Amino acid sequence: MNKEKKETSTDSQKEVAQNTQKKTTQEKIVKLIQEKSLIINAVLLVLAMALSYGWYSTTNKTETFARISEKKAEKKVMELVKDNMVQPGTEVSIKGVTIEKGMYKAVLDVGGNEAVTYLSMDGEIFFPNAVVIADIEQKKAEAQQAADQAANIEPPKTEKPKVEAFIMSYCPFGTQMQKGLLPVTEALGPAIDFEFKFVDYAMHGEKEIEENVRQYCIDKKEPEKFLKYLSCFLKSKSMDSASCLKSANINSLILAKCANTVSEKFKIEEKLKDKSTWQGNYPPFDVYKEENEAYSVQGSPTLIINGETIQSKRDPASLLTAICKGFKEKPAACDKKLSEVVPSPGFGEGEGADSSGSCN
Repeated sequence: MNKEKKETSTDSQKEVAQNTQKKTTQEKIVKLIQEKSLIINAVLLVLAMALSYGWYSTTNKTETFARISEKKAEKKVMELVKDNMVQPGTEVSIKGVTIEKGMYKAVLDVGGNEAVTYLSMDGEIFFPNAVVIADIEQKKAEAQQAADQAANIEPPKTEKPKVEAFIMSYCPFGTQMQKGLLPVTEALGPAIDFEFKFVDYAMHGEKEIEENVRQYCIDKKEPEKFLKYLSCFLKSKSMDSASCLKSANINSLILAKCANTVSEKFKIEEKLKDKSTWQGNYPPFDVYKEENEAYSVQGSPTLIINGETIQSKRDPASLLTAICKGFKEKPAACDKKLSEVVPSPGFGEGEGADSSGSCN
């Protein structure tokens, strides 16, 4: 008797697991169908279309290969979806089957969601998702146009430009921007109102949150020592903050007190532990939350000059040029010859490639 109950319970558990798996598969397939940015599926689809189209052209001439009818294609698609991709009881209907690019195109209604699928004309290959290449090319062209326009944007001009660079302390592209900006801030000095700020979430774990707080506190409490510390930290491949604190002669008591105050004020540790406060997979870092929202900061690095988001190469010479465009009257420092070498991303010294990469 106990054995029968055990077997019945096991069967029930298996059925629940199967239904759960089918439900998850259904959700994934609808999502895949609706997202038209899956390049891998696009490539596979194009290859299949090419093969199928070649087959279609051949069969029109020789009738050598098998081709299933539209009715059979409709039936096969329905069976594939109902038996493998949706939870039992989900309403599935075919709105229509047509021939497109040498393949059967089936438009489905899956639980109230429209889905477009493709089937090879011999009924052997099924594609639950498709991407129109023309759409990809158009989006790429639009993105390039937007990038070109952004590159030509100049900041408003002021007597003393306000420069804000939003970064994550362990983002390799953020550190690349920091390394490029250090010689610029040294060259321009008090002629600009400059500050490194932090993106309002941390992608690189607790160590990044700790370093963000450390840099923030040094900058606020001992600003005359900040750039020395930062230069040391960025050049150290081992990311040895302790030795850099020592070399910059940072007061450890002042730093610790500031770190505790900042953590309490912005509930940093509390939010790190409470994942309900996270932005997706990442904990918040709210020290500059208002500025992030005001500028619509999307990632690290983001360069803001006089309130305008500015695109620039990350070598010191290019960054100097970008910032100097924000002056009403350029100071002599804008004519300084700085390095045109793009720093390497990440930590350590060295040369890197020009990149628009970011952590977002």
